[in-house]
Amino acid sequence: MRKFIVLVFLVLATLFLLSTVSKMPIMGDPDNPTNKMAASQYITKEPQETGCNNLVSAIILNYRIYDTFGEVTVIFVTLVAALAILGREKAREGSYSLKVSPSPLVSTAMIIYIPFFIIFSFYVAINGFNSIGGGFQGGIVLASVVIIYTLIFGFDEAVKKFPVRKRVFLECLAPLCFATLGLISILAGKSFLNLNFLDIPNFRRFLILILEVSIALTSGAVISSLFFILKKTEGK
Repeated sequence: MRKFIVLVFLVLATLFLLSTVSKMPIMGDPDNPTNKMAASQYITKEPQETGCNNLVSAIILNYRIYDTFGEVTVIFVTLVAALAILGREKAREGSYSLKVSPSPLVSTAMIIYIPFFIIFSFYVAINGFNSIGGGFQGGIVLASVVIIYTLIFGFDEAVKKFPVRKRVFLECLAPLCFATLGLISILAGKSFLNLNFLDIPNFRRFLILILEVSIALTSGAVISSLFFILKKTEGK
């Protein structure tokens, strides 16, 4: 009986999705609303309406900010699901506990370069406001630093340097920032996540900068935590 109910549900869901797809505009049609209305709006009015010099940031943190809120929430929920199944990592559980010390040349070079890598990650996140970059890209660079450090110095040492207590707040920082700004905008009489709730010059730019940095920190922390979880599982 249970299998029959599941089958009926899947059939109904499939029919619903197919009916929805059949009513969508034809892909590539120049008369689609996205081509006739949205694209021209984004390109011609973006600098005046958002203050961003980068069209991508103007779209994901202004016109489609709800989508971005959903994306950072999905990243956080993905980590929560992984933790619910596999649990947090602990030192001496990884398969990459080094038996041989890393090369002094490599370890010294990494100690010198890691601060520059971190600075570069924040530069990428902040630079997304004006040019190529953004919070998600900056977060990838941050996570890469943690992964490289782990591969050079070992799982145990990396877990000690980047413990859970340092990552747990960063993992949920971006969703918290989006939700907080959304509630503040509602209390100010605006729509949810309307960043123009205060008529102060460059205030919107400041909020976008905060969101970019929070996205970078959350993305970096979540990817690092997922990497540690997978290394823990690999070691079992």
